[in-house]
Amino acid sequence: MKITTWTAMAVVLASLGGVPAMAQAADPAEPTVQIPGTDTGEFKVNDKIPDHFRRPNEEVKDWKKHGLSAPDEGKSHWILVNHRYVLVQLSNSVIEKIVPAKR
Repeated sequence: MKITTWTAMAVVLASLGGVPAMAQAADPAEPTVQIPGTDTGEFKVNDKIPDHFRRPNEEVKDWKKHGLSAPDEGKSHWILVNHRYVLVQLSNSVIEKIVPAKR
């Protein structure tokens, strides 16, 4: 074989060697939460959860104690669902954020 053929083969093999490393670099799984009493599976950020989670008795009022960010007053609140804190918009029940609860 000619030297140029060997060089070309080496370049191709070297470039293919980087593909698996790039393919393995994936974002971590998006947090989800199973809503009790539903058959719809897991909910994630930007999903709408059942309206009853807008009730004041579902709200986590001591969010600072749990290391959570401040909800927008009058616009969202934190709730605890299946060992996860869920920040929910009050106007439309859309999930803004999901944070695992420390046990």
